[in-house]
Amino acid sequence: MNFLTVLLVVIFLIIASTVGLAFYRGWFKLSSGKGKNSVSFSVDEKKITQDKDEVAKRVT
Repeated sequence: MNFLTVLLVVIFLIIASTVGLAFYRGWFKLSSGKGKNSVSFSVDEKKITQDKDEVAKRVT
Protein backbone atom coordinates (compact mmCIF):
# COMPACT_ATOMS: atom_id res chain seq x y z
CA MET A 1 0.00 0.00 0.00
CA ASN A 2 1.21 3.46 -0.75
CA PHE A 3 1.32 6.34 1.70
CA LEU A 4 -1.85 8.03 0.44
CA THR A 5 -3.94 4.88 0.89
CA VAL A 6 -2.68 4.40 4.43
CA LEU A 7 -3.36 8.06 5.21
CA LEU A 8 -6.92 7.83 3.92
CA VAL A 9 -7.56 4.68 5.97
CA VAL A 10 -6.23 6.36 9.12
CA ILE A 11 -8.35 9.47 8.52
CA PHE A 12 -11.44 7.31 7.94
CA LEU A 13 -10.80 5.35 11.16
CA ILE A 14 -10.40 8.55 13.17
CA ILE A 15 -13.66 9.98 11.80
CA ALA A 16 -15.55 6.70 12.28
CA SER A 17 -14.37 6.30 15.87
CA THR A 18 -15.21 9.94 16.68
CA VAL A 19 -18.73 9.55 15.29
CA GLY A 20 -19.13 6.25 17.16
CA LEU A 21 -18.01 7.87 20.41
CA ALA A 22 -20.42 10.76 19.85
CA PHE A 23 -23.37 8.40 19.46
CA TYR A 24 -22.23 6.38 22.47
CA ARG A 25 -21.93 9.50 24.66
CA GLY A 26 -25.36 10.73 23.54
CA TRP A 27 -24.14 13.77 21.61
CA PHE A 28 -25.91 12.69 18.42
CA LYS A 29 -29.26 10.95 18.00
CA LEU A 30 -31.09 9.47 15.05
CA SER A 31 -34.79 8.83 15.18
CA SER A 32 -37.42 7.88 12.67
CA GLY A 33 -40.91 9.25 12.51
CA LYS A 34 -44.11 7.45 11.78
CA GLY A 35 -43.78 7.92 8.03
CA LYS A 36 -41.45 5.85 5.88
CA ASN A 37 -39.39 8.80 4.72
CA SER A 38 -39.00 10.60 8.02
CA VAL A 39 -35.60 10.49 9.72
CA SER A 40 -34.45 13.01 12.28
CA PHE A 41 -30.86 13.79 13.31
CA SER A 42 -30.30 15.84 16.46
CA VAL A 43 -27.28 17.18 18.31
CA ASP A 44 -27.42 17.53 22.10
CA GLU A 45 -25.29 20.62 22.63
CA LYS A 46 -25.92 20.62 26.41
CA LYS A 47 -24.47 17.11 26.70
CA ILE A 48 -21.42 18.08 24.65
CA THR A 49 -20.84 21.12 26.86
CA GLN A 50 -21.28 19.07 30.05
CA ASP A 51 -18.78 16.47 28.87
CA LYS A 52 -16.33 19.17 27.77
CA ASP A 53 -16.55 20.90 31.17
CA GLU A 54 -16.13 17.60 33.00
CA VAL A 55 -12.97 16.81 31.04
CA ALA A 56 -11.63 20.33 31.69
CA LYS A 57 -12.16 19.83 35.45
CA ARG A 58 -10.31 16.53 35.42
CA VAL A 59 -7.39 17.94 33.45
CA THR A 60 -6.87 21.02 35.62
